[in-house]
Amino acid sequence: MHRLLAPSAVLLLAVLGGGALVLLAAGPYPARMVGVPGDELVNMNPPTAALTALAVAQVGVAVLARHVLNRWLRRPRVWTVVVALNLSIMSIYLWHQPVMAVVARLLAPSVLPHPDPPGLSRWGLRLVWFAAAGLLLATVVLLVGRFERGAPPAPAPRRRPATIAAVTSVVLAELGLLGVAGTDAGSPFAVSRVLGAIDVAPVVAMVCVGVAMLLLWGARRGDRAARRSLLAGAAAFLPVGCAYAVGIGGLTPSTRLLGLVGILSIGLLAAEAAATGSADTDRAPRAGR
Repeated sequence: MHRLLAPSAVLLLAVLGGGALVLLAAGPYPARMVGVPGDELVNMNPPTAALTALAVAQVGVAVLARHVLNRWLRRPRVWTVVVALNLSIMSIYLWHQPVMAVVARLLAPSVLPHPDPPGLSRWGLRLVWFAAAGLLLATVVLLVGRFERGAPPAPAPRRRPATIAAVTSVVLAELGLLGVAGTDAGSPFAVSRVLGAIDVAPVVAMVCVGVAMLLLWGARRGDRAARRSLLAGAAAFLPVGCAYAVGIGGLTPSTRLLGLVGILSIGLLAAEAAATGSADTDRAPRAGR
């Protein structure tokens, strides 16, 4: 873009985007670009004109600052810091939301809530929140970053049981991530209704993600491990379903959530049966030779 637009045009782009953002945020759209539970209007889902104005302003500022940033990055120390951060950038991306949820859970009930309406005190408290989140995120990245920088895992063997386990893991991972996105991570056991008719809780969504990881682990270790991981995954949903069925520990009983957990368990058992049948079919021709 810096080659297609003159500096004056890029400056105009940044000014127009920033000006439109100020007007829109002062008018019908919230100033917060990332929505939180309770907001009547969310800028990100679906993207609003305010979010579009922010993107235009950011593109203009980035293009304007390009040459200055390139000169700054030629310094060895600065470049070393950038490379070190980039080595763990995927860990930072994957873990910043859970860290934010933990920090919010710890600080919100304390003497450090965000004041409303916002003022100077809000920005001072945000520095405390950012420092707490940054410290916890740095600790998490130090613990898990080495797995990101390690050698890639061995690919799953091209056998039907492993393929069934791998495909099932992808489906569960997608369901789990959708469930996390549609619920309040600050209330992990609260039941929320998504898509109009489905009850889900963050803890159930995270079980989906955990079982998906278990299935991938089994798929990489052969047919028997793949089938066992499918059975273990089905069993993992049973305690969660029982807890919500009878309201153990003060949980809100939910027939719809129990139905979702039952469908997931039955689906995993059906996948295990299909994997076992395909393994028997593969062994039969070899036995007849």
